[in-house]
Amino acid sequence: MRRAIAALFSAIFVVVFTATPTVAAEGDEARTVLIVHSFNDDVHWQRLIWKGLGGELGHEDGSVVVHRENLDAFRFPDLGEAEAFSAYLEHKYANVDLDLIVFDSIPASVYAGANPDLFAGVGRFHLNGSAAVLNADPTQSAIESLVIRSDLERSFREMLAIAAPKRIVVVGDRLPSPSRTHHIDTINRFSPSLPPDVTVDIIIDKTEQELAEVLSDLPEDSAIFFLPAGDEGRRGRPVEKYFGDLSEAANAPAFSHWTPMFGSGVVGGYMISPEHIGKVAARRIREGLFGGESVTSDISDGYVHWYDDRAMRRFGIQADRLPPESEVFFRPTSVLQTYSREITYAVAIGGIAALLIIGWIVALRREVTQRTLELNSQRQQAEIIARTDPLTELSNRRAFYELSEAIAAAADSQSPYSVITIDIDHFKRINDTFGHDQGDRILRKVASRIRETARENDVTGRLGGEEFAIVAPSTSPDNARRMAERLKAEISTVDLPDDTTVQVSIGVATGGGRGDDMDDVIKRADVALYRAKNTGRNRIVCADCPGRPDGAESDIDAAGIVRSLATS
Repeated sequence: MRRAIAALFSAIFVVVFTATPTVAAEGDEARTVLIVHSFNDDVHWQRLIWKGLGGELGHEDGSVVVHRENLDAFRFPDLGEAEAFSAYLEHKYANVDLDLIVFDSIPASVYAGANPDLFAGVGRFHLNGSAAVLNADPTQSAIESLVIRSDLERSFREMLAIAAPKRIVVVGDRLPSPSRTHHIDTINRFSPSLPPDVTVDIIIDKTEQELAEVLSDLPEDSAIFFLPAGDEGRRGRPVEKYFGDLSEAANAPAFSHWTPMFGSGVVGGYMISPEHIGKVAARRIREGLFGGESVTSDISDGYVHWYDDRAMRRFGIQADRLPPESEVFFRPTSVLQTYSREITYAVAIGGIAALLIIGWIVALRREVTQRTLELNSQRQQAEIIARTDPLTELSNRRAFYELSEAIAAAADSQSPYSVITIDIDHFKRINDTFGHDQGDRILRKVASRIRETARENDVTGRLGGEEFAIVAPSTSPDNARRMAERLKAEISTVDLPDDTTVQVSIGVATGGGRGDDMDDVIKRADVALYRAKNTGRNRIVCADCPGRPDGAESDIDAAGIVRSLATS
C-alpha cells in the first residue's frame, strides 16, 4: 500500500511539472491534442520527436492546442504506476474537450492498448516502431497509426559499400526488450544474403568496460554497428554519451541506424530520424486525422544519410564513397577549429586577433576589388558608349578609324583590304518630307542591312549623318564590288512611307599593295562615292576594279539583285 501511494505521488510530481500546453487557442475552431510520450525529455529520441512534432503542430494561428504528458516508462515500468498515471490523466483532463490523443513510441502505445477505456470516444494516433502495437489497442475509437519501418538491411549494405569491412560487430543493449529482439531477428534474417567473406557477430551480454576492450582490439578491416533500443542498462547516462565513449575506444568505424547517436563519434549511416518522423506525423494530424476508419501508413522518408566528417577523417573514409544524397556534418570551417587541440590558450588569443585582422584586410581588399571591378565595368561600358553610334549601334567615326587602321597595318599585296562607303540618296528630302522620326528609322534600317551583309571580321561604322562605311579585310576589288552590290540590293528593300524604297550611292576602293594608308583608301572610296552621286545616284563606283580604270559604275542594278536573291 505504501509503495503504491509513493508511486502515485511520484507519477503526479513528474507529469505536473512536465505537462504544459504549447499553443494557445483562439476561437471555437481550435482542436485540442494530448500527446502521451513514452519517456521524458531527458531521452534524446523523445526530444527529437517533439522537435519535429511540436514544430509542425505549434503554428501561431491557434488552430491546435497541444498538451504533453510523459509516461516516463524507464522510471515507472510497473502496472501500478501506469494505473496511477491513468487516474492522473482522467482527473486533469476531465473538463477538456480532447479531439485526439497521440501515443508516442512503443511503451505509450502498449499503455494505450492496456487502457481502452481511457477517454473513450476520443480518436487515437499511434506514433511507434511496430505495426503490431496497433493491434494491441482494442478500443473502438478511431485509430490512426504512423508505422516506422526499420530498414536495417539497407543500413548494413550502405555500411558495407562505404567501409568494406570483413567483420561486422553488432553492439546491442544488455537488457532484453521487444525492440532489441526484433532488430536482432531482422539482422539474423538478412545476414546470409551479405557477401560470403563478411562475418556478423552480435554482442549483447557484456559490460561497458568489456565492450570497450573488445572494440579496441578489433582489426582494421572491421566495422561496428550500434543497435540501441532504449536507455536500459546504462546507469542513467544518455544514449549518445554511452555509445560515444565506446566509439572513442573502438579501433574500427562505428555506424548506426539511429540519428540520436549522430555526433557522438559514430561515422553515421542510413539512419532513422525521429525529427523527420515527428514532422510527418504532425502534418498528418493537421490534415485532419481525427477520426474515421483505422489507417496504417508506412513511412519511407523518415530516414536520412548523415555522416560525421570528424569520424570519417579519423578512419580514412573518403567522401566519394558516400551515396550522392548524403549530408556530411562537422566539416572544419577554420584553421582554429581544425587545429584547436594543438593551440595553447595564449596562442589562441593571438590567433583570434590575427584572424580578425586578416579578416578585416580580406574584407577591405574584397571591397576594393569589388569597387575596382565595378569601376572597370563602368569604364568599359563608357568606352563602348563612347565608341558606338547611339542611333544605329554601329561603330562611331572614332572607333571605325581605329579599327580600320589595325586592318590596314596587317594588309599586303597578297591580302588586300577594301573600303566601301555608303551614302543615302536624297536623305535631306526624306527628313523634310516625312520628318526626323522617319529619318531615324531609315538610318536604323540601313545600319541593320549593313550588319547583315558584312562578314564577322569586317568593320562597320557610321561616319556621320547619312554616311556609312565598311572595311573588309582580305577582300579584292571585285569581291568588294560584289559585296557592295549585295548591300545595295538589301538596302533597296527598305520601304519609304510613299511606297518607294531607299536608294544609296556607294564608293569602293582597295588598299594594301601600293604603300597607301587607310586615310588614302578612304579618300579614294569617298571620291568614288562622289562620282556615283554626280553621275545620277543609286549606283556603285569602284575605283580599283579591273576593266574599270575610270571607276565606272556597276552595271548591275538593285532590282536585279533582289530578284536574284528571291529566286535563289
